[in-house]
Amino acid sequence: MTFSLTPRLRLAASLVETPIDDATCRQAGSVILADVGCDHAYLAADLLLRGIASFAVCSDLRQGPLASAAQNLAAAGLAERAVTLLTDGLDSVAPYHPTDIVICGMGGETICYILQKAPFLKTEGLRLVLQPMTDADTVCFWLWNNGFEIVKERYALEGVKPYRLLLAVYRGVNADGKVADALCGRCCDPSDYKAYAAYLEKQRRCLQKQLLGCRDPDSTDKKRLTALLAGIAARLDGLNQH
Repeated sequence: MTFSLTPRLRLAASLVETPIDDATCRQAGSVILADVGCDHAYLAADLLLRGIASFAVCSDLRQGPLASAAQNLAAAGLAERAVTLLTDGLDSVAPYHPTDIVICGMGGETICYILQKAPFLKTEGLRLVLQPMTDADTVCFWLWNNGFEIVKERYALEGVKPYRLLLAVYRGVNADGKVADALCGRCCDPSDYKAYAAYLEKQRRCLQKQLLGCRDPDSTDKKRLTALLAGIAARLDGLNQH
């Protein structure tokens, strides 16, 4: 049995598989996955069936999707290797000792709220795979201000809609992140260039709308927005050279 993942969920799965250090491969079955807001548990089922994860904790606030998740896992013969939890975010997840936590399809403020309530995340080796639907910059600053390093970013397109995914690990040292990096991100994978360009264009449109609302030509906000727009233009020019 196989589960068809959307492009963003395929990327989330690939980030679970991705070694932090290129010289260190992840051993098959070494992952204990926590899929927060699991919906129908397709991601967890995929990673379990392919042997990447040995166990999965699938949590959701809604009874309907969680029932569907349990049904899908049972149909795939995975009932003994997964548990479904009706819970808020990461509440009740810590006792399962997850190695990888995936939170996809939520707003950035909600993701930060979930992370803030889970102090057990500040554990060496624990990995976060995050896909904020909005306010990705807010998520970046939360990570940097709480001792996490964003070690990889990936970008996906579904139709014309771009998505940004972050892989972060706890280092115990706060980082002085830049606004431009939080807002615009960085793309190192050539296969993501098209999706990244679409993401930058989306950010540019948002900034341009904010700039139109600035009445004072000498305001600090106008200068800040102008500088950010120039940075986006430079990043797009860099992509066009590839």
